[in-house]
Amino acid sequence: VGAEIWAKDVPVGSACLEIAAALGVEALDWALSGGEDYELLFTVPPDKFPEIEKLLSNETGTSCQVIGKIKSTGDDIRVLFPDGKESYEFKKQKGWDHFARS
Repeated sequence: VGAEIWAKDVPVGSACLEIAAALGVEALDWALSGGEDYELLFTVPPDKFPEIEKLLSNETGTSCQVIGKIKSTGDDIRVLFPDGKESYEFKKQKGWDHFARS
């Protein structure tokens, strides 16, 4: 399967934005492929999202949001930007691969 990520919906903290701006780099790159990933990513059928969102909030006090969708065709990860541009940059592995064999 493939995935479509909506850049405008990816959560990026204000401190990350400030540091990235000071260094002249894209904070979104860090959010999508940095080594210190503390956001949990999971998939759920679109019609079940309201139920899962409410359950997660009620049980843990944690919020969640939709940042894209899984595509049944292709095996690439496309990042879509508000201006209509797309990036296929994340097609290649970035960051840590927890399932790699040594």
